Amino acid sequence: MGCMNDNGGEQVCPICGYDESTPQLSSYMPVRTWLDGRYLIGRVLESNGEGITYLAWDNGENMPVRVREYMP
Repeated sequence: MGCMNDNGGEQVCPICGYDESTPQLSSYMPVRTWLDGRYLIGRVLESNGEGITYLAWDNGENMPVRVREYMP
């Protein structure tokens, strides 16, 4: 969920170092949330006064994408 690569089921990704047990703020979408049955939400990339940007997997295009949640 940190880089959208197969980490072999490890808790800490050997590719990017993302730790699956990293706590998230309750205002963020939970990791592994599906949007519209197409986008699988991963880690938070950034947040500011306008919204939150997530790394996600586009299941239709089979590639990682960024998803922006507008949240003023």
